[in-house]
Amino acid sequence: MGGFFRRRRFLSGLGLGVLAAPFAAQDVSASRAGGHPGGIGSGAASLESGELRDRFEIRELLERYSHTVDFMDWERLDTVFTDDATVDYSALEDSFGDWPHFARGLQEIRRLYEIVIPPNYGTLHHMSNHLIALYGDEARVRTYMHVGGGSAFAGVYLCGVVRTASGWRIRDYSWAAHTRENPADAERMRAWMRKPAERV
Repeated sequence: MGGFFRRRRFLSGLGLGVLAAPFAAQDVSASRAGGHPGGIGSGAASLESGELRDRFEIRELLERYSHTVDFMDWERLDTVFTDDATVDYSALEDSFGDWPHFARGLQEIRRLYEIVIPPNYGTLHHMSNHLIALYGDEARVRTYMHVGGGSAFAGVYLCGVVRTASGWRIRDYSWAAHTRENPADAERMRAWMRKPAERV
């Protein structure tokens, strides 16, 4: 239980004291279940303060993406994406029509959003159920999303994020539809969370 109290002090220092209490029950259940360190499904007993900080910052990165895009704050795109990031909306190619659905680099990414967002301004990107797999200075993220306030649709964001000198940033970003009528490929969803190969 000593680890729990250290984590509680750490979370309180981040202003997240309200989140600290659930770790007590998780610590007990993880230790009874023989939780293993690292990766998806590891017990809270294995989490060190550095990993908690990384997970918190990655979640905040996803939230920053939503606010940056929804309020067309293009000057802050560099706080979301790396300079060489890719954004892939190929799954929406039919819906996008003449709009760009793939971009590489901050300049192209900004151009994509400057075209796509203004006609749809007023929509809100809701993101939840973040699953994060940490691999040192890289992470794989799968998060649920739905868009409301205008044309509504739902799916899954797949994000490859990296640690930079300025903090965590998205380097690879794609969207996949996932509804009962149009479900995502389950193997692709599982495979995304595995350790990424070296980028070429």
